[in-house]
Amino acid sequence: MLDEKAAHMWLRQAASDLESAEVLLKASKYDAACFMAEQSAQKALKAFLLAHKKRVPFTHSLLYLYQECRGEGLQIEELEPALKHLTRYYVEARYPDAANAPPVDIFQHHEAENAVNAARKLLSHIKMLLEQDSGEKQI
Repeated sequence: MLDEKAAHMWLRQAASDLESAEVLLKASKYDAACFMAEQSAQKALKAFLLAHKKRVPFTHSLLYLYQECRGEGLQIEELEPALKHLTRYYVEARYPDAANAPPVDIFQHHEAENAVNAARKLLSHIKMLLEQDSGEKQI
């Protein structure tokens, strides 16, 4: 049985974070767009775990979260390399000492665009799976 209420809350925030990433990308705020894309992906993966009544681990590693989700049927191997990059953005897109330069100076359009696209694909895939599991389009 799905915990639809908790999953819905996390998916709603993941969608909002993705919208923020898209706005930031259009505004050429590439570092912030990368961070918000990471946040969207992280929350989408946690929503998937919650929907399957799994304890959400306290981690920011998207690869670890994905491995946990795989045990519940989430299969998106083509996004694994993107998840590795997105995980880095949790720190590198925010802190100057993480990449030895201010993030605003090092993040580029193509990197942010790739991050936003990966988060969009992940969120879309998770929404589709959860809708199939629930038999409805409420999530």
